[in-house]
Amino acid sequence: MGDIHLPALAAPKGKQSSHPLSKKVDDYTLCQEYAGYIAQLRGLLEETTGPPPAGVRTAEVERRIALIHCALDEVKRLNAEARWRIELRSNQRFLETCERRIKAEEEAEKKRQEAEKQRLAQVEEMRAMQQAYYKERNDRTDAKAHHCRAHNEEVQEQTVMKAETNEERRTRNLANLDAERQRKNKELRDREQARQAYARMLRERQAAKDAQKQAEKTRLAEIHRQEMEAKLIAIRESKRCKWAAKKEASRSKSVLVWRNGEAILETQRKNHDNLVEELEQRQRQQALRYAEEKAEQEAYLQQRQQVHSARQERQQENLIKLLDKRVSRGVEIVKNAEEKKERAEQVKERHAVQYVEAGKLLDEDVRLHLQRARRLQERRTNESLAQNYRRWNHRAARIMKELHDAVAKEAAEAEQLSAAASRQRGVTAHSENQRSWAASEHADIPRCGYLIASLPSPKEFAV
Repeated sequence: MGDIHLPALAAPKGKQSSHPLSKKVDDYTLCQEYAGYIAQLRGLLEETTGPPPAGVRTAEVERRIALIHCALDEVKRLNAEARWRIELRSNQRFLETCERRIKAEEEAEKKRQEAEKQRLAQVEEMRAMQQAYYKERNDRTDAKAHHCRAHNEEVQEQTVMKAETNEERRTRNLANLDAERQRKNKELRDREQARQAYARMLRERQAAKDAQKQAEKTRLAEIHRQEMEAKLIAIRESKRCKWAAKKEASRSKSVLVWRNGEAILETQRKNHDNLVEELEQRQRQQALRYAEEKAEQEAYLQQRQQVHSARQERQQENLIKLLDKRVSRGVEIVKNAEEKKERAEQVKERHAVQYVEAGKLLDEDVRLHLQRARRLQERRTNESLAQNYRRWNHRAARIMKELHDAVAKEAAEAEQLSAAASRQRGVTAHSENQRSWAASEHADIPRCGYLIASLPSPKEFAV
């Protein structure tokens, strides 16, 4: 069936028609149900795309798929018929609405024309009132303008007189301002000259003070220099006297003598021969002590050298023993390593033989495992296909049963509506619109027996 442009499935708003509401609601409900059945059948067709399971003929599967396609086409046709009925009623309501709107517009046009006449009359009346009002207002405005013109002329005369007086006052004020400006300029010049003279006096006074301070600093510096020279002369003289006294004291011996309760330092000459003899004696004693200490040090060093030599001999003997021990240990290690190498080669050969045998066993196990896995995969695939086949067949049977029930229910409702329409056709009090609507309702009643016969039976999908 080709695509048909159909209106939306939303229920109409506003005032409803006088025909039975149950039929309209049933049509909308049927459209929704048919849309659900179409979606279910399409999903069912998507599930049938897989290959058939083992034991099921492809022709049987194709026949059942063809039945599903037939059911889908029939449901699409029923959906299109329901939508066509909805569109027909919607068009009828639209025509009735257009008639009501035309009548309302005609009544509104009449009311508008009457209102326009009233408005024109009111406009003429308002225009006359405005003309009278504006004429009176213009007269009042002319009187006010004449009075204002006279007042302005009087004010202008007074302004001219005041301007002459103000000009004289302005000239006098300018002369006074000029004299005051000259006086202030003279005061400023005198004040600036006095300030400059005072600054000059301050600079001269500061220069005199600076000269006095500089002279005082020079005098103090000269006094300090003279004092330092005197101190240096005194220090040099004191050093010279002390040096002479020390030189004299080195040649004599001072003895403290008390005379009349006073300490008197008497100087005695030293005996240089005794001093030289004492010095030589001290040198001999020091040489003896040095010889004794040197002998003791040599003895100590010789003893340490002997101890060191003995320790080196012992260390050398221990090192030779350790080397012999390590050599023998190395020979033993080499021998053990060769034995381990031989055993490792033997083990490696055994492992190679075992690896080859294990590889053959593994290849055989892998081959058997692949065969079992392939058979298991085929069995699982067949089970999955069979389960899918059963599932979509059960689903198809359920959908077909629901379709049969829905079509039977629609047939019963159509018979009731047909009986009601037949009763209504016998009544002559109904209007022409109601007779046409009843005729259209009677024409919309489907041939339900044909529909039920055209739909596949649920038994066709038995598994």
